[in-house]
Amino acid sequence: MPPGNDSSPMRVDVAVVGGGPAGLSTALALSRVLPTDVSMAVFEGRCPGEAGSGIDLSENGLLALQAISPRLLQRFYEVGDFQNSWSHYDDANAQLVKALALPQTGAERKAAGLLPPLKMRWWAITRVLEQELPAGVGLHYGCKLMDCCECAEDEAALAAAPAEEGPLAAAAAADEGSSGERSCGTSNGGGGAPAAGGTGGSSERYRYRLTFQRRGDVGCSASSAASAAGATQQTVLAKWLIGADGAFSRVRRTVGDGRASVFTGRFSWWGRVSGAELAAAAAAAGGADVDQYWPAPLRGPPGSPLVRNAIYLPAADRISTTQAVLALVVRLRAPSLGRQGREGAAGERGSNADGAGLGPQQQQQGDEGPAGSAGHAVAAGGGSGSGNGDGGAAGSAAEGEAEEVVAWYLEALAEHLEAAGLDASPEGTHLRHSAPDGGHEVALARGLAVCAHLPPDVRACLAATPPARVLERALHMHPPEQLDLSSWTNGRGLVLVGDAVHSAGRPDGQGGSLAIEDGAELAAAVRRHGLGQQAFDAFAASRLPRVRGIRGDNAPPFALRRALMDATAFEPLWGPGDLPPREELLAAQLAQMRAADGDKPCKEAGVEGQGGGGHQQAAAGVVAVVAHAGVVDAAVEERVVKQQAAVDVEPYHEAVRAWSRRRCWEIAERRTGGQVLQRG
Repeated sequence: MPPGNDSSPMRVDVAVVGGGPAGLSTALALSRVLPTDVSMAVFEGRCPGEAGSGIDLSENGLLALQAISPRLLQRFYEVGDFQNSWSHYDDANAQLVKALALPQTGAERKAAGLLPPLKMRWWAITRVLEQELPAGVGLHYGCKLMDCCECAEDEAALAAAPAEEGPLAAAAAADEGSSGERSCGTSNGGGGAPAAGGTGGSSERYRYRLTFQRRGDVGCSASSAASAAGATQQTVLAKWLIGADGAFSRVRRTVGDGRASVFTGRFSWWGRVSGAELAAAAAAAGGADVDQYWPAPLRGPPGSPLVRNAIYLPAADRISTTQAVLALVVRLRAPSLGRQGREGAAGERGSNADGAGLGPQQQQQGDEGPAGSAGHAVAAGGGSGSGNGDGGAAGSAAEGEAEEVVAWYLEALAEHLEAAGLDASPEGTHLRHSAPDGGHEVALARGLAVCAHLPPDVRACLAATPPARVLERALHMHPPEQLDLSSWTNGRGLVLVGDAVHSAGRPDGQGGSLAIEDGAELAAAVRRHGLGQQAFDAFAASRLPRVRGIRGDNAPPFALRRALMDATAFEPLWGPGDLPPREELLAAQLAQMRAADGDKPCKEAGVEGQGGGGHQQAAAGVVAVVAHAGVVDAAVEERVVKQQAAVDVEPYHEAVRAWSRRRCWEIAERRTGGQVLQRG
């Protein structure tokens, strides 16, 4: 290895490449089922920052979060945004064409047993997921994957020998926190029984050698061994490899099926600008009216309980089929998620990996870098990837005052760029951010050139966006008809999740949700089969028909897609820390039992039923709830112990899901003053 590079490899049981929603949700889900002696680390190419736009999380993505942890889902509702309509404006004259209500009102969704619709800022998703990771899971930002290869048998055997203490091992150990905790597993209240079968422990060989370039710039300082260019290399040996590195997955291209994503002929731009930055732009323009920098449909007093939005298209066009330039602006509230870095250092947290670690890094200030691509029907931002993730922050989700921000999204065909005199090559250097500032100045200028026809207030808002928060992407996809089992796993210890395996190209509202689904489903497979190829094969077999169905139905009226999204159930990964107080859950189940049996009195908390089949079924549910949540009444406990083995666990699971839905609606109604229930 060249001088100045770290010569001692870091060794880890599970390496997750990509720290966006796909990688972080997968690591979090796995941490809830793996034994505590299995080491895991997440590697992300970009440094932490508040970049990207918004993602609509659909029912399936929300239910996947609930399967990982009901309390995690409630945190999302505490920091997310709510909307009940879209507004279509004519891009030529800025006149309202039509207000488009969501398919169901909030009240209809609530009555149907569905969750409230939720919009999340991409960087907020990654921050909340980072905060939920157990302390023993390594989280390393500023690590761009340069090479990935399979270890030869002799190299794998040598790698399995005891490690010498590398120059960064002490730094990694010190960064694990004062508790000295070095385990992932259930150290953060993870779910139930650990994985069956193999554990990925010392008996397993190291299968993959990963080479990362560790950035030494933009708040992601490398170690003192960094080269003059501000970067150094780090080698990581992994027994099991999870590729969550986005549509351009290097993991998939080097050790997977080798398929690259296909250019769709479209380009997109994402950005975000705060109200304070719009005011500063107005002041810099000689004291201009700040309203001129807010798109007209978004103006109004701060603190609106619902999202304000505007889609600019020709009057006769539809979002899903338009061939014109599409522009979307959304006004969101952005509550503070605290300082970056869970333990006081941005972009770096130690793990229980062996050998050389990745040293602590300096505190990141401000917003750095763009987001990648993840699912949203029109306004998307962020993504997963070894070059495209966004960082985390510590602290409570409710800290600080909410800030008003505008998240925006542009989309154009290659021919629109050519008409504006711009390079429309999907491989152009302008898309590789080779400029000293990362190429963001160029990206913003190109986006503004494409949308020169938009109303002046919209263009002024976009132009006021800090370039560091602007990303241009040539949209690529993995065609659903080309998906097969080898798309997910190579049969040799590799599995892919998120856009790395099923990118949609044009954001369609399912990228983020399917990525979170992947994490929950992979963890469930690992718990059933153990950490190993059997679990990866089972995961791929279950995901292939579902993802094909959702991705393949990509034209109105989306009947199959909608049915698959809403009729979804995931295996719970819950632990004791995810559950409500036992009295609360039991009281709700008792109320359900009384309703099922005409409000007859219950005997001994429903352990002995009094009545028809409905009462007996509800009584069984109470036994399950008491047995799993813990009992308070000692008189009930003996009967519970006798009946527990015969009771189906599903009533208990459904009781927790019902409690979770109720809590999410309470949060949504409180935060919107009840407006989430109304028609837009």
